[in-house]
Parts: sequence; structure tokens; C-alpha cells
Amino acid sequence: MQALQNVFSFQERPVRVVVKGGEPWFVARDVCEVLEISKSFDDKLYVHVFDILSLAGEIISEYSRENKKKAWECMKLASTMYHSWKGPKNITTFNNLYGAMATHLTWISDISTNEFALQDLFKSRVKELISPEAEIVSVPRLKKHWPDSFVKLGDEVIPVEVKLDAFDNKALRQLMRYMKAYDAQRGLAVAGRLTVELPTNISFIELKIG
Repeated sequence: MQALQNVFSFQERPVRVVVKGGEPWFVARDVCEVLEISKSFDDKLYVHVFDILSLAGEIISEYSRENKKKAWECMKLASTMYHSWKGPKNITTFNNLYGAMATHLTWISDISTNEFALQDLFKSRVKELISPEAEIVSVPRLKKHWPDSFVKLGDEVIPVEVKLDAFDNKALRQLMRYMKAYDAQRGLAVAGRLTVELPTNISFIELKIG
């Protein structure tokens, strides 16, 4: 393995690189600092561009507009550094992986954009769907625990999980995780249809766009 070299710059910030097996490996800490993320790549010291592409997928799995932007920054960083490398590299494998991940990000973004529309519809009709006393409230978000919204009903604050199509077992586990994180006694499941049996403390609201 060759010594560290400050040979890459991304958005005017240095990313140190070492050469292993003739390919560039980047200092994980530098990559995290450039992307302004707390990810540690499982405490790896050095990461390959394929690790950075995988990180984009991890980030987009918890969808938000900010995470969408950050995931594409990962893609741009990986592409910029790999294509700038003058030594040996497996460009065909990289292009295939990059294309697959780009397709995945686009697909997730399209679905989630429609989910945002359904979330907005729910918020606009919350009093009609639940109770005249119900209202959407803001609650400080806990890391990795981001319900789609919170409904205040009396003294109770209820987390809401919205799904564009089916509210399934995976969505149920997600909502129950939010309920535990926010110490909520009840939850609201909103979707076009229900495909899982809900516990008595979770209510289902059927809602579709159009």
C-alpha cells in the first residue's frame, strides 16, 4: 500500500487517497467530512468508490428531500473521484453499479414524491378524517425516527405513517418503532389499502390520491 496522498479535491475540500491493488482507496473520515455526514463506513479507515455508491443507497432508504440531495452528492463524489483516477480501474463494473444505483434513486424519488402528495392531502383533511379537534403539530425529530407527521388530539400526540399503496407488515414495524421512540400510546396508519392486521392501538385511515 502506498503512502497517503492529497490528490483529490471535491468542492474545494481534500480527500486523501491510498493505492491498494492498483486502485484508489479513500480515507473514510475525509469522505464523511466532504459529504457532511456522520456515517463511519463501519469504522473502516479507507473506502472504495463502490462503498460510496452503497452509502447513497443507505441514505435514500430513509427518504427525505434532504437525504435525496445527499444521496446524489455521494453519487457525484464517487463518479468524480473514480473518473479522475489515472491509474488502473474497472470502469465497466463502476459504470454498471453507478447506473443501477442511479435507477434505484430515481425510482425511490418518484415513489416518495407521490407519497409527499398523499402526506399533504392527509394534513389538509386531518380534521375531516379524524376529528374536528385534531391538528397537525411539529415535534422535535429524533435521529433515524422520522414519522411522516404528528397529530395532536386532546393531550395526546400521535405519530403518523403514510404509504402510497399498501400499508403492510414492514410499514407496521416502522410505525411501531416510531411509537416506541416517541413514547406514543397510539399510532395512525394512512394508505390506499391495508394488508396487515393492526394492533388495537393503531388506527387505519384509507386515503388515496385522485
